[in-house]
Amino acid sequence: MDADPAELIAGRAALAGFTRGGRVSAGGASFLLRAADGWCAVTLSRPDDVASVPAIAGVLGMDGTALDGIVTRTEARAALTAVARGTPAEDFAAAVQLVGVPAAALPAAAPAPSPAGKAAPAGAAGWPPWRAARIAAPLAGAGLVGAVGR
Repeated sequence: MDADPAELIAGRAALAGFTRGGRVSAGGASFLLRAADGWCAVTLSRPDDVASVPAIAGVLGMDGTALDGIVTRTEARAALTAVARGTPAEDFAAAVQLVGVPAAALPAAAPAPSPAGKAAPAGAAGWPPWRAARIAAPLAGAGLVGAVGR
């Protein structure tokens, strides 16, 4: 049986009442940020992840004390968006990961064809690379990434 991963994911979200959010996941915890030289994906699913935003700025050599009042995911996303703009994607993702928040710098190139020889999904050149799904569910992500290429 061939299954379209995008259709499966979108169908499940629709059943749960979620709608498209552009660069933000259906639940709002995962989102994409434009870095100085590419894109990063970050997941702020836990309260401690939101509270870590000042520390992320500090790791990058910025004054994080101005960010101490951040209490919502929306505020944290806005602060990280501003920080990411002037930071290379790999450096930004490494700083976020250093404080224990799930993040990844996304590849600039389109995914290679799957081992079965099928081409990458339509629209895969550029964005969204399917491997970004790994940060949303670190334990289940490896299985999803393997299934997408089939």
